[in-house]
Amino acid sequence: MKLFYKISAVAKGRPRFRMLPGRNYPMVYTDTLTATYETAIKMLTKAQLGKYFQPFDGAISVCINIEITRPKSVTRDYPSVKPDLDNYAKAILDALNSLVWLDDAQICSLQITKSYNLKPAITVEIDHHQGESNVIPSRGD
Repeated sequence: MKLFYKISAVAKGRPRFRMLPGRNYPMVYTDTLTATYETAIKMLTKAQLGKYFQPFDGAISVCINIEITRPKSVTRDYPSVKPDLDNYAKAILDALNSLVWLDDAQICSLQITKSYNLKPAITVEIDHHQGESNVIPSRGD
């Protein structure tokens, strides 16, 4: 299965902490930019999947290709610029969790690439491993 997004990738932000009155522990939340981006990925994914799609169960492989525009200050051909590649992937994987697959623990192979293009885009390919167990172990096991 292949998903395509004609939007700029956004790296997953660090978790934020806030103390609320009357609590002795901080509340953890996701920053607004990351939350908005993940919501956009979810909406675009739902439009591509249709209303009858069932999330994959069992082992899957995920390949993510992130195309970014070259910053004007960069002259080299390879995109070794911030944000880090893994932070891009975290935001995409979190957005697709429980929508395309049941749990991200199912991902047994992950390939991520970042390249330059004139127009930003994201491509996500998911391969379901046939014959694998469809049972996901609980987190307590």
